[in-house]
Amino acid sequence: MQLQLVGVASLFLVCKYEEIYPPDIKHFVYIADNAYTKYDVLDMEGQILQTLDFSITQPSSYCLLQRFGRIAELDTKNLFLAQYLLELSIIDIKFMNYKPSFLTCAAIYLVHKIRKTPQSWNEEMQNITGYNEQELRFCAKEMCLILQSSDKSNLQAV
Repeated sequence: MQLQLVGVASLFLVCKYEEIYPPDIKHFVYIADNAYTKYDVLDMEGQILQTLDFSITQPSSYCLLQRFGRIAELDTKNLFLAQYLLELSIIDIKFMNYKPSFLTCAAIYLVHKIRKTPQSWNEEMQNITGYNEQELRFCAKEMCLILQSSDKSNLQAV
């Protein structure tokens, strides 16, 4: 019975986070067939937030690309190329063990290499991201391989 309350409170929490106009709590009480009061749902929401230490989101590669792309001074064309590399990495299992920040940096590094930018990974980027060129090189090579084989892949929806 408590599992249903956790589910309803979680759904309520997600709606409040994601939606501009989230549904009223009475709708969530109704979904649970009135097994709980709105106070039960609110109390469980508070417990969930406390358990998660109010950390309910993680930055995605896309969000990080917007920030790191500005710092790396990527123009629109290169930003789109880096975004495409990140989208390719989503559908390849080899990249599952990397953090979103690392994948983003490897994509930016590879874009600089492809475009033959004189300084592919400068000291400022290293200081801001915490990753050096040697760390990024292997992942960037893997990204380059999936880019080269992307036209032959049967996963063409990216």
